[in-house]
Formats: sequence, C-alpha cells, structure tokens
Amino acid sequence: MTKKWRRVYAWVLTVAMVLSMANLPITIAKAASTQNLTVKSGATSVTIAKNEYGDDYIGDMFFNIPDALKTKSAISSNKVTSMTVKITIKSFTQGSGAKAQAFIFAQPDASGDWNWNQSSTAELVTGSQLTLTYSFADMDWKGGTTLGNLGVRFANAAEGSTVSYSVDSAVINMADSGSSATSKPSSATSKPSSTASAGGNVSADQIAITRSVGSGTNDYYAEYSFSITNNSSETVRGIQILIPTSGSVDVGYVEGFSAVYDAALGGVVAYYSTEIAAGATVSSSSNKVGFGKQPSISVGESNVIAVNCAGPSTGDELNYELTGRKDVAYADTPVGRHGKLSVQKVDGYAAPIMVDQNGVPTQLRGASTHGMHWFPQYVNQNAFQTLRDDWGINMVRLVCYPRDVGSVGYLTGGDSTKQQLDTLIQNGVDYATKLGMYALVDWHVHAYNPNEYLKEAKIFFTKYATMYKDHDNVLYEICNEPTGTNWYSGNGKDLYTYCSEVIKTIRDIDPDAIIICGTNTWSQDVDQVAAKPMKALGYENIMYTFHFYSATHKENLMEKVRLATKDGTPIFVTEFGICSADGNGSYDTENADRWIALLDELNISFACWSYSNCNEKSAYFKSSCSNAGGDWTADDLTTTGKWLINTCRAHEEKENASYPAVSPSAGPTKAPTVTEKPTTEPTK
Repeated sequence: MTKKWRRVYAWVLTVAMVLSMANLPITIAKAASTQNLTVKSGATSVTIAKNEYGDDYIGDMFFNIPDALKTKSAISSNKVTSMTVKITIKSFTQGSGAKAQAFIFAQPDASGDWNWNQSSTAELVTGSQLTLTYSFADMDWKGGTTLGNLGVRFANAAEGSTVSYSVDSAVINMADSGSSATSKPSSATSKPSSTASAGGNVSADQIAITRSVGSGTNDYYAEYSFSITNNSSETVRGIQILIPTSGSVDVGYVEGFSAVYDAALGGVVAYYSTEIAAGATVSSSSNKVGFGKQPSISVGESNVIAVNCAGPSTGDELNYELTGRKDVAYADTPVGRHGKLSVQKVDGYAAPIMVDQNGVPTQLRGASTHGMHWFPQYVNQNAFQTLRDDWGINMVRLVCYPRDVGSVGYLTGGDSTKQQLDTLIQNGVDYATKLGMYALVDWHVHAYNPNEYLKEAKIFFTKYATMYKDHDNVLYEICNEPTGTNWYSGNGKDLYTYCSEVIKTIRDIDPDAIIICGTNTWSQDVDQVAAKPMKALGYENIMYTFHFYSATHKENLMEKVRLATKDGTPIFVTEFGICSADGNGSYDTENADRWIALLDELNISFACWSYSNCNEKSAYFKSSCSNAGGDWTADDLTTTGKWLINTCRAHEEKENASYPAVSPSAGPTKAPTVTEKPTTEPTK
C-alpha cells in the first residue's frame, strides 16, 4: 500500500527502538467460536431521518444484546474479540451530501454517558454485500460497565427514504479458551519484567514519575512530558513507563525515550535508557512522548513497570551470515523443486491455497520492486541471485505503473517510459527464469478505478500472456490497489467487471497461470469477494490481493483475512511492509511477526515492499547504499532489509528440511531457455 507519493495520514517520526519484554511463549489460538446475534428492530429496512444530535440523516438497526456482551466484564470473561455483520443492500436513495454508508455502533448505557463507538464505514451499493467488523478492544466505555446499544447505522441516504436490506449474518467472535504453546521465535521481543535484572535490587515503586500534558495535545494527538526521580540508594537505568490507552495508537514523537504501543500491555511503553544516580531527578523538558489517536481513545495514569531492564531489541539485528551468491543445481531452485503452481482445495484449509506440481502446499516469499522506471538498476541477474541464495526469496514482483504522480507510467510517460518498462519486465522474467525463481508481473493500478484503462490492460496482458504462456514460473497481478471501487456493484464499472474481462483475455491465451485480482480500499476489502467470486464464472487458479503495513494495520484487518479465508477466498499478500502505511513512520517488527504467523497458518504467500534504496523506511537498502548488483552486506541494509532476510531465511530452512537436496553442480546454475521476445505487439 505504501508508495513514494501516497497521501495517507501517518505519523512520520520514527521510533528508535522496540522494547525489551519478558520472555513468554507465544500461543497459537485454536479455532475461534462465534455466537449469532438477533435483530431487535429494523430487520429488513430503516427510514432515514435527521439526527437529533447532529446535522446528518440516519437510520438505525438494533441488535438484541446477548449475555456475552451485556457488560464489560462479560465481554472479557467470554473472550469476545469482535463482531461481524454481513448485509446485502437491496435499495436506497442517495442523499445530496456525502455518499451513503453503513457502520456498526456500540454504546455503553447511562453509566458511560452513552459514549459513541463505531466501526469503519462501508459505502452502500445496491446489490452489494457489505461486511462490517467492529473490535471490542477499541471500545471506550467512559467509565461505564454495561452495554446499552448495539446496531448498524445507515447514514447519508435521502431524508424520508427507506434503506432496504437483508441481514445475511451477524455474529460475535470469541477466542477459544484453549491454546497450544509453542516456542518463542527468535525475532519476537520479550515482555517487560517488573523485577530488577542487572544493576541492583531497585523495584519499580522506588522510581517516581511526574507526567505533564504537552502543548500539542488535542482530540487527535496526545503529548506527555516526564520527570523521573530515583528514590533508591543505587544508580539505575533501563526504566519502562506504561501510558495506558483504551485502544491502539500510533507513536509519532519521542524525545529522550524510545516508545512503542503494546496491545498486550494496553498502552504505550516508554523506555528511558540513561543512568540516573541515586536521589537524582531528570527534567521533564527533555523527556517527551507523543502519539496519534482517535477522539474516542482515553489515556490513563502512567506508572513505572520495570527498572534496570536489559537494553531493548531494536528489531534491527541480522540473524544470518551473508555469504553471497552460490552455484545451485536447477533442480534445487524454487521452480526446480515446485514447478508450475496452482490453486487447489486442500484438507485442513478453509479456502483454496497455492500448491506445487505435486499438490504440496507452497508459499511464495517475494521481493517487490518499487516502480521499476524509478529504480531500474535493481533489475539484474546478480541481484536476483543474491535474493535467492542469501535472502531466502523465491519470487520477484515486477512493478509496472500504468500511471502515477506527474503522469509517469507505462501509459502516460511516453514511448520511452513504455519501452523502458517493457525491457525491465522482460529482463526481469528472463533473470527469474534462468535462476529458477517465480516472477509476478504487476499492473500497478494505484488509487483509481482500473476500468479507466481496461482496454489498455487487455492489450498489456495479451502481450505478456502470449510471451509467457509456456512458462511455469510467471504469475499475473492485474490491478494492484484499486481504491474507491467496490468488488461488485452491478454497474459495469466495478472490480468484478474489470477482473472478469482481463482474466478472459489471459485465459484465451494461457489456460492455467495464476491470476491475482485487486480488491477495494488499498486491497484490504478482500472480504467482499466471497459473495461473487470469479470461480462462479468457471475460472480456476484465481487469487485475491490483500495488503498491510504492520505499524498501521492491526487486529481488525487480521480479522478480515480470517473471515475471507473462512468464506473460501484464496488470498495472496502481494505487498506489505513493516513500517507505517505511508512507507515511513515507525517500524513494528513485532506486529509484522504476528502478521507472518497468520499468513503461515493460512498458507498465504507474500511480497515485501520495496526492493530499492528509496529514502523510505519501507526500502530494503539505505539511501546511501549505491550497490544495486547484489552480494549486499549488513551495513547496506535498513531494518526492513534485515527483518526480511531473517523472516525468509527462517522459512527457507523449514522448507529445506522437507526437501532432499540435489548435489550442487560444479558449474553455473543450469536454467531453461528463456522466451524470445516478439518483434511486434500481439493484437486482440
């Protein structure tokens, strides 16, 4: 989702370190349970009227509140995590203002002053099924203890009109009380310990703190300054301070501290590493923490939770020695082992998954280029071979923008840009083919309706399907991040229409290559697909995109992925990052690890943005690194690059354990013959 010019709200100041926390085993939850909700009023329609508490026009459908949701303590004891409502819109009349939309709302009763909480919104489209999800972890109770109202609000339809719909399902989701413990992965951070480690017997209650509110604090931003006093008789360092918050926040500013939001601890943990002498006080003027939040997020009193902690992990350690390129027998390359991939139903998985030529579940670990016309130097054989041999990567995503900022792109940058991108795509596929790697040809639609260039997309994919129809290693991504366009609306301008036409174009030439369809809202609305999938048209080997950035996208989007796979939608994460959604901000390697664990559980392939030295946190290489030819060293790498090596090498080791190695060849890697380029473009 991140791009060099993405105008997405994010906090751009970085967090220097991720905190050190107590070493606990990670638990893998068993299958979550659900409980159906029943409708109290508005089962099939609501009438739109002016909101007596505002200027908008609304209609509310209410649910009966089950015992598992009646109180804050019941939600906790029943391990309720979220609720999901699926509604098919039958008819509505658009109002004169903003687009009509729906969302879940939840309010505590009078004990919490009927405080308003709501989910993200979904646009109303006649004939379309909406999927709404609300996380109860985000609920602000305002001191209340009892849930007063729970329902779905329809807003911005015409005053006096009726919104008609069917409630297809409404459930609350509960974590299973059982779990199986597994060993802690080396990349995970540890929980804080409230006991002194190295440096004396100082307890947390011997450290006094005074918190003051910063001048920048408002409904959407909180800033706090701290003075810290050491009331013990020993010098201390490594102090952790918890700033409790009622929901997830984005740390955006630190001075004197490192800090990170920790969902398990329920707030922001600030870490002060400098020594404080016995009886000394450090000033609040140089110790500040700021974070972005929603107005509904409340902030509690801060407290010291640990003293004399070991230095925090930055998430920036490289766990593997880099030894460069190697001679590898073709039979031991990714394509040599797995051959042509397909999408099949496999026992143990709710949705069809990617399998190899032998029907074995297979997961691609991809490096996604940035826009190749901006960073062409990274498309070369030595670099690709280094990714394969030293990084554990088995696929390269070749990013071709049809258009982007400044009219730059395959369609809008003139003949020279088009010729450059054609050369880079073809060279990239050739290098991947020689090296036994998979290549994903990406038509990088970015934040617009892909139907704007449907004709041009069909010409593009006619060309490349013709060129690579006999390749076992080429996949097609037909629209990267179409935004503002629902999966299905029935108007002939939706993603369903676009994808069905482009898929037909490819299938007329190549009957079985894997094709990946983009989804709405930066390729996050993958849960919309199940109501009208391409499989209903008889197409096989079709997958659907999902994108995330770990410092921005949390449990609510993980729940979307779980629900989509439960509904039978095969997913490919063709792009993700370990920083904020704008490509900068803070890193969150801990949440990235949680995302990868979910993808592993569901056998979902992934590709990390971006294989470049772009001056962004998402890039693999430091902007000062001029080496684009491979055999990189640790000094060349950003946190993203190091994390990706650690992740992919660990996956490769696991994969290698299940495949007997072929004896290494004495000479260079053997590769199949690459496809000759056509001298003219094929026509429809």
